[in-house]
Amino acid sequence: MAGNKQVVVVVGSGNIAQYLTEEFTNDKTHDVIIISRSDPQFFRDLNITSYKLVEYSKDAVVSILDSVKATVLVSTLHTDDPTAFTSLHEVLLAACKSSKSCKRFIPSEFLGNLRDFPSLPRGIQRARQAFRKTLAAQSDVKWTLVNQGWLADYFVQVPDGSKSYRTYVTKEDLEKDLTRGVEDARWYTATIDEWSGFGGTAVPREEALRQREKYFKDVHFRTIEDLFQDSKTMQII
Repeated sequence: MAGNKQVVVVVGSGNIAQYLTEEFTNDKTHDVIIISRSDPQFFRDLNITSYKLVEYSKDAVVSILDSVKATVLVSTLHTDDPTAFTSLHEVLLAACKSSKSCKRFIPSEFLGNLRDFPSLPRGIQRARQAFRKTLAAQSDVKWTLVNQGWLADYFVQVPDGSKSYRTYVTKEDLEKDLTRGVEDARWYTATIDEWSGFGGTAVPREEALRQREKYFKDVHFRTIEDLFQDSKTMQII
């Protein structure tokens, strides 16, 4: 690993972890390490260092964070079980508190308008509400939540005349946002059909514009027109 790069540790090995690892690798401004209970070929193909754990414990995670001099810990662990989600993330938070180098944490959220719709989607809210309170009550570790709305594979026009406000982000734009977000030291603290129907996936426009100007000035966010044009020459995922 390059000595002048920040080291980001990503916990988990699913799709979100893979998207982030791809962009960190392409961006070349950070080194990325994976902690997981599995060892997918995906990360080996990218020459990413992975630590396979039998279970997530504070001591095991702290040892990895400090050995690689990590500065940011990102969780992509997902479960709708309240006990499992809370215990896993309390372990990761405790590891950051005990780590000598890593004092910034992005817990697993990756939802939508959490500020105005904190109880949606209900299944996920039940799993995460306890840890959200724990996180907000402490000040030893800086943290932020990433809420991007739907990750869009493609768009299909449905001429039904109804209005439903939603936020769509391509995985590439999410990846770019996070690679920039981990650099900023002044982090901003801030059922699925029901969630979409009430507009809970739509990120507040004014807030999104404010954060875009403050944190992501050098990131180009593609418009719908950009996506249409890009789709003529490349696959949009």
